[in-house]
Amino acid sequence: MSYLMQKRAFTIVELVFVIVIIGILAAVAIPKLNATRVDAKTSVLAQKIILSINEIKSHALASGNLDNNITAYSNMVNEMIAEGVAVLNHDGSQITIDTGSENSCLSLSLVGNNQELNLSVTMGQNISDDPICDGVQKLLGNQNYVMKIRGQLAKF
Repeated sequence: MSYLMQKRAFTIVELVFVIVIIGILAAVAIPKLNATRVDAKTSVLAQKIILSINEIKSHALASGNLDNNITAYSNMVNEMIAEGVAVLNHDGSQITIDTGSENSCLSLSLVGNNQELNLSVTMGQNISDDPICDGVQKLLGNQNYVMKIRGQLAKF
C-alpha cells in the first residue's frame, strides 16, 4: 500500500522543474502581452485622432458658420477630453493629446474665420520616448501638416 502512495505523489524535483518551466514561459509571455497592449492603445488613439479630423472636416463642409471652438465640431474630441487623453486650451481652438508619460504628443488646432478655416496637426517632441506617442506619430505620418477645411482651396 505504501508503494502505491509513493508512485502517485510528485517529488520535490518534479515540482521545481514545473515551477521553473512556468517561470520561463511567464518571462517570455509578459513582455509580449505588454507590447500588445501598447500597440492596441496606439491604434485606438490614432483612430480617435483620425475620426476627430474627419468629424471636423465634415462639420466644416455641412455647416454655414464656424467659430474657433474645436469641441463644437467633434464628438470624439469631447470624448478624448472627458477621458483625459486630450486637454483643451483656454480659448477652445486647440487640443493637446497626452499619452502616458508624454504631455504634448501632438495637437489639433483650428485657425481661421468663417470664410477660411484650417485644421493644423502639429507633432510634439516626444522627449520622454513614450512608445504610444511614438506609435501615434508614426501612424499619422510623423510630420506637421495643415488642412484647408473651409475656403476656396478646400478639397473634400
